Amino acid sequence: MTEESIIKELTLQCRKAPLQNGIGDDCALIADQQVVSTDTMVEGVHFDDRLSAEDVGWKIVAVNASDIAAMGRAPNWATLNISVSESIKPEWIASFARGMRMALSTWSIVLVGGDVVRTNGPIIISMTMGGIGRTKPIWRSGAEIGNGVFVTGNLGEAAAGFFEKNNEEGLRRLRRPRPPIEMIVNLGSIGIPTAMMDLSDGLHKDLLRLCEASDVGAYIDADVIHKGPAIANIKDPLAYQTSFGEDYEFLFTANPDMEQLIRQVARRYRVRVTQIGKVISTPKEGPRAYLRGMDWPKSLFQHFSK
Repeated sequence: MTEESIIKELTLQCRKAPLQNGIGDDCALIADQQVVSTDTMVEGVHFDDRLSAEDVGWKIVAVNASDIAAMGRAPNWATLNISVSESIKPEWIASFARGMRMALSTWSIVLVGGDVVRTNGPIIISMTMGGIGRTKPIWRSGAEIGNGVFVTGNLGEAAAGFFEKNNEEGLRRLRRPRPPIEMIVNLGSIGIPTAMMDLSDGLHKDLLRLCEASDVGAYIDADVIHKGPAIANIKDPLAYQTSFGEDYEFLFTANPDMEQLIRQVARRYRVRVTQIGKVISTPKEGPRAYLRGMDWPKSLFQHFSK
């Protein structure tokens, strides 16, 4: 089974976003404009010896905070569940906690509870996080025909850290993602994005999810996707930029007339924002995302395939 087919089966007959308490977006809206999300990291699947315990502590916070911000919300509380074996070294726990505290402090998030259990298997870490905002949440389902498609940051650098030897900048991005949360929450607070989500599973897969939620198509120009320093010298980095994930940047749509204001906000926070395409009407075969003049590269990671 694929990740998508498992999710479809588990959520059959459940309420769907954008309804309150609905499934299918980065977060669920629960009450009083509060959102909640959860994410899990498993040793050997989501992290290995390329990440220190401190890196893992930072990353579990960052990936959850990214989901909250994708709804236009500021993350403010979290709970932590961790499963470890009896043989876990105290030094590993201390290092993990240090990285987690650093990330919590960076985004002013309070750890309010959690659970610790013993396991005979790999380390499993699950964090649940909530966030608040004064304006309506930004769903994946709001993209409109004619909107521009925008991304923050440099896509593909974490993939370079995963696949390329001695790519220190890529490894830094893989180990310590730093989603531009403050900027994207500010952008959401003034109502600019019509639809938004974070980029965790690669541009192609995540853009398709946004198109399906909004019942639209999208047309992307690969030539304008910015090449950051970690992939600047890679001959053909498109697969890294579109088909791996771990970017923890943001994908959003907006009225093209808002581009100047978007860039003003981005400059204030020193964040790169690039318009990479536009939203088009739904193709006959259903919601699709197209690359100008080429096919999408093959996916470099699937949760349920070897």
